[in-house]
Amino acid sequence: MKAFVKYFLLVLGSLIVLTPLVIALIVSLIDNASFTAKGIDFSLFTLQNYFLAFSQANLLTFMINSLVISVFLVAAQLLVSSLAAYAFVFIEFRSKAWWFSVFLATLMVPLSRFSSPTLPASSRSA
Repeated sequence: MKAFVKYFLLVLGSLIVLTPLVIALIVSLIDNASFTAKGIDFSLFTLQNYFLAFSQANLLTFMINSLVISVFLVAAQLLVSSLAAYAFVFIEFRSKAWWFSVFLATLMVPLSRFSSPTLPASSRSA
C-alpha cells in the first residue's frame, strides 16, 4: 500500500509539472485565429509561430548568444572549482573550513543570476 501511495504521488506530481508545458506546446502550435475562436481546432496545427519567432524576433541570434555565454560560464566554473578543490585537498592553510564554507555558499548562488542582466544591455545597438 505504501508503494502505491508513493507512486501515485509521483505520477500526480509529474502531471502537475508537465501539464503547463503541454498546454504551452499546444498553444504555440495553433494560429491566433483558431485560438480566439470558440474552441481549439486540433486539425489546424501549424509551425507558423515558430517561423515568425525565428525570422522577426531574431531568435536564433539570442539562442546562439545564450549558448556561448553558458559554455563560457560552465568552463570557467569547472576551472575555478577544480583549482579550489586541489587547494582544499592538498594545501594546508589557516581557516580552511571557513573558506570552504564561503566557496560552497558561492556555488549555491547560480552565476547566471549575475550574468543575465548584462545580456540585454550588451546586445543593444548604439
